[in-house]
Amino acid sequence: MQSFEYSAILGWSISRYDTFTACRRQYYYQYYYKWDNEYPQALIARLRLMVSVPLQIGILTHTCISTILKRLLKEPDQPIDTQRLAGYVRRKVAEQHRRADYEEIYYGRETRIDTEGMTGTVLTAVTNLIESDRFKWLAQQASAATEPWIIEPEGFGETRVEGLKAYCKVDFLIPAQNHLHILDWKTGKEREDKHNIQM
Repeated sequence: MQSFEYSAILGWSISRYDTFTACRRQYYYQYYYKWDNEYPQALIARLRLMVSVPLQIGILTHTCISTILKRLLKEPDQPIDTQRLAGYVRRKVAEQHRRADYEEIYYGRETRIDTEGMTGTVLTAVTNLIESDRFKWLAQQASAATEPWIIEPEGFGETRVEGLKAYCKVDFLIPAQNHLHILDWKTGKEREDKHNIQM
């Protein structure tokens, strides 16, 4: 994958555009908080790193699917052990929960987070994937893979579009049958308008 040296030129992405459109104050604190002198940097940093329960579920689902796909590449002929998968999901939820600072708690909307419910939601999402026809197709491709798969790549997905800096990071890219297939995992509500623009 191509990489670029750091430059101070502003970049563009769908998520940046969505944030700017929804709330310019949020955009400022997301990307330019270091220049704010009104509030303590520690407070701003804490608020920036907070997660909501739906966001945490999305992060966990991406993490678990990434692990499943990497395992599929190593052992394409081995079936998924659903008991072990359930244990892995439970451990991941517990691990991330210990580190998380939740918006719902900070703003007083909840007094505790339902980690059992979170575990069930993530497990349902990954189970839906491994029981799908898409996953069967992926297993066939893994057995015959001659080119590398790109699974949750590091970094911000920086690229150039007609000389302008842009960010567009894929969840999963698989070369197969002379095509590049891009898969993007969604755990929230279906938003055809937003998702089509993103693609």
